[in-house]
Amino acid sequence: MFNKNISVEVSNERASTQLNDERGSATTEFVLLALPLFLPALLFFLSLSNSANSEMEASFLARQAVNTFVGGKNDLEAHIRVDALLKEFQKNEMADKSNEGKIKYSIRCSDFPCITRGGEVELTLQIEDSANNTSSTSIARSTVDKW
Repeated sequence: MFNKNISVEVSNERASTQLNDERGSATTEFVLLALPLFLPALLFFLSLSNSANSEMEASFLARQAVNTFVGGKNDLEAHIRVDALLKEFQKNEMADKSNEGKIKYSIRCSDFPCITRGGEVELTLQIEDSANNTSSTSIARSTVDKW
């Protein structure tokens, strides 16, 4: 009976000594294994988020631009209104991104002139981001008010 107690005490001492020797191994494993695996995933998700944000921004701006266009009294005024909207967007939204992005748009109309009651207008908008070397394109459609 006495021998059993001694052997148990010895094994407990060895276990506590082994735990003390493994101090910092979890940190080492994290640095050596987890970081190299998580960093590429993090970069991928950040890139995906930026891309989705650019696409949503282009879609929103295209809808706003086509609604601005169909609200004009004639084709000339409609184009002037869209140009003013896009310049304001560039000034406010793209200035803080510190890039020289370009915004291009094209209009397709079902009737000529475009601002004809009941006519359909399709606006294609392209936003180029020269800093990231990316481009987002969106198409929006609207109908000129019949009244």
